[in-house]
Amino acid sequence: MEISIERRHLAIGAVSLVLLAGAGWFLFGRDTSVARWKSYPTSKEEAVRQLFEHIATDDNGKFDDAYRALIDLEIKQNVDTDQQRGVFRQVFHEVDKYLKGEFGSDWLTKMNVRESAANPDAVEVRVERERLNVLVRNQVPAGKTGETPRWGVVDIAEFPRAEGGALQQSAAIGGMLRGVAGEGAERNLNAITAAGANMARETKMQTKRRVLPILRDPSSPAIKRVILQSWVVRTDPVIRYRLEQIVADEVRYNPELRATAKAVLDGSVPEEDLVAAGVTNTW
Repeated sequence: MEISIERRHLAIGAVSLVLLAGAGWFLFGRDTSVARWKSYPTSKEEAVRQLFEHIATDDNGKFDDAYRALIDLEIKQNVDTDQQRGVFRQVFHEVDKYLKGEFGSDWLTKMNVRESAANPDAVEVRVERERLNVLVRNQVPAGKTGETPRWGVVDIAEFPRAEGGALQQSAAIGGMLRGVAGEGAERNLNAITAAGANMARETKMQTKRRVLPILRDPSSPAIKRVILQSWVVRTDPVIRYRLEQIVADEVRYNPELRATAKAVLDGSVPEEDLVAAGVTNTW
């Protein structure tokens, strides 16, 4: 009889532990889940502004903070690995590198953020002549009525996370070459890569991001070819400004380069010159 009572007590104790564990999950686990989406900004513009403030630091720790606090929950629930976080780090680094290259290290002070007039799920980021489109999504779970929207970042249209893996590989190769042969070797590799790109497979933004660093460097061995390749994006405000700077700069750019840039701006480059430069896209 005593054994039966002991067993009964053990059974009651086990059931109690299960109930307590379930109650703990219900109270704390559920609250943690709720806190995740409730911690997101209540405006689209603020979510994007906070993201770019983190990006401007060019610091991996801040990049990871941005990933945890601002990137869309659904993306992280589907895949949340070191590899994915690395992809986002690389994308954020590329955004900062691009904006610093064109607009200076203080580009954040020149930034304006506004909701896109064309897409209700996007926010437009303006830095002087540049326009970037950041896709956002409401983080409030389905079925939660009456809640204030909370906004997370899904992607940067001009720097899509789908390109992050390729960007990581390119950065790794450049870093290895720089470590072995110095910055000059890396610079030459970048020039060769930029000049020899397969333009038929590029988007406009990919072409633009590729040619701009070379256009800023009059000593690059690939600069004339790259000036000609900018033909396909010559209507872009950032490209036009850079070509106009080349035309006006008699100190850093020789007459041939300035004349080539002017011909691109005027739309008067002979077709055979474009073909020789590898221009295949006309969009």
